[in-house]
Amino acid sequence: KGMKGMKAWLRVESNMTFLTGLRNACHLDESYIEEGRQISNKILKRLLPKIQKSTLPPQQRKLELEADLHKHSLSFFAEKNGDYEAAIAAVKRARELFEILVSGAIPLIYEQDYEAKIAFAQDYIDRMKEEMGANKEKGEEEEEEELQKVKLEKSRRLYELAMRDSGEFSAPAISKGVNYADLLYKSSVVKSVRLATKLFEDSKRIFGTDHWVTDRAEGVYEMTSRCCVSVRHPDRGVVEFDVVGWDKDQDCYALIPPESADDEEHPSHDLYKELIGKAVYTPRRHCILSKVVPVIVFGLPPGPLYHYNNKIGETKTFGMSEDSTEPNFVSCYMIQFEDEDLEDCE
Repeated sequence: KGMKGMKAWLRVESNMTFLTGLRNACHLDESYIEEGRQISNKILKRLLPKIQKSTLPPQQRKLELEADLHKHSLSFFAEKNGDYEAAIAAVKRARELFEILVSGAIPLIYEQDYEAKIAFAQDYIDRMKEEMGANKEKGEEEEEEELQKVKLEKSRRLYELAMRDSGEFSAPAISKGVNYADLLYKSSVVKSVRLATKLFEDSKRIFGTDHWVTDRAEGVYEMTSRCCVSVRHPDRGVVEFDVVGWDKDQDCYALIPPESADDEEHPSHDLYKELIGKAVYTPRRHCILSKVVPVIVFGLPPGPLYHYNNKIGETKTFGMSEDSTEPNFVSCYMIQFEDEDLEDCE
């Protein structure tokens, strides 16, 4: 009986390892989804019941195997197949099993951070509910800001746990870090850009450019590092461009059409079409920065604001000028500084 239990245990462990390979393969070829679902259900319905009747492995490992199967495989293949409710149900079951392990209901032979696993499971559930539109928060602006703070803190904590448990340069840690950088963008562009840049470079170096983690990191890096401005056009009003460079000597921005220029219904599509593949150099003082752009303050004369020179921050709002001779109608920007000891300043 003991030998049969050992064989069943080894079959479960080997099949779980094979599922890890299938999940990685699915990022490149989704044709493996059905095979992954079949093997997951085979483990759940045929192999796990066999080891439940055996003395091997210990009860702690039996619960871990079932929890990991639900959290990493059953949920993954269900989500890939578009069955989000089944994916959430699987992770909820995993969370329940981890809660049993942390409750002291069974003796633990070895140490594991089940609190972290519960936190990861809950984060997945919350994220999936949001994507399904089942967890949309409505209310006043203050309530929304408070919700964003909670999400940001939870994302930061998950990133820290992933680094601690898997290592700073592991795929889980970089993936959680990318999620954190994405959320961080709403509260601190400067910090978000720095983190997204670091994670993107680390992922390219470690996993290569074709890995799914690198692909995700690149998307957030491009989003956080994008800088756009608006320029007055004599016939089109205010037209938006992406900034790709700065000529220091001429104090001009190099501008290109934004990605939205490909939309034929865009009001300035025909104008952008003429500029595809070209960079337009426009004096900086003719450009209106978008509301959130990293900046370095310089050129302030001696006086009460002089100490802000060389400080790093980001634009939050801008004031409109009543002087019609101003080329961009902007009189000032409100800057939020990276140094939290510095107050926001116009």
